[in-house]
Amino acid sequence: MEKNRSLRKEYEKVCRDYARALCNMYGYDYDEKEWVEIGGVYEIGDMFVNFDDIRYIVDNEVPSKMFYEWYDYTTRLGFIDISIPTPNLKSWCMGCPRKSDEEIRALEESHMRLIQLQKEFKCSVEDFKDTKGF
Repeated sequence: MEKNRSLRKEYEKVCRDYARALCNMYGYDYDEKEWVEIGGVYEIGDMFVNFDDIRYIVDNEVPSKMFYEWYDYTTRLGFIDISIPTPNLKSWCMGCPRKSDEEIRALEESHMRLIQLQKEFKCSVEDFKDTKGF
């Protein structure tokens, strides 16, 4: 049990060191309170980054511009529909295929239209219920 506790402390120290290194690389101040869970997710700026990505960024000196582009890309697609496959950071850095900005804009417009149609449908159902006494 004591050995496990010692390993956990060492692991948490390594996680903190990696997060500090990431903050230094990207010009942020490290703050212990920004861990959602040490070794899990760390909040940097207004972004949430998991430890595997933190480690990859630091170990491979991923430029901040590349990271921000990946983060924005995956976030935009996630807002449209969580089921749209998105690349992990390593694949992004290796130049994986990706949707163009025009394709993403078209998906965003379609998504907004779908939301509007859902609202209109809901209103139509409510109007129908009101007129039929449901």
